[in-house]
Amino acid sequence: MGLHHDRGELSPFDYFAMMVGVLIDQKMFMKFVHYEFKKLHQKFTSLGFDPSILAFQWFVCIYTYNMPEKTSLQILDFFLLKGTKTLFSVGLALVQIL
Repeated sequence: MGLHHDRGELSPFDYFAMMVGVLIDQKMFMKFVHYEFKKLHQKFTSLGFDPSILAFQWFVCIYTYNMPEKTSLQILDFFLLKGTKTLFSVGLALVQIL
């Protein structure tokens, strides 16, 4: 039995099984990027770049693939404390750096 998948709770055990949860969160993240970074989103669109491919890898790996170990462990700590909303917060911070 998995955990309830509310944006403030941990992901259910089947979050990755068929990637449905990841895909939903990926779409939500792109809406946040569009809302928070309109000019950047327009630039991505004009270049034909779909930044959701970044979000997909980030969410599946919970940012551990591209981050230094110390940073990855801190993100994992926050993920375990705050749940999936950590994925959005970290992702938006990374997009802001772009």
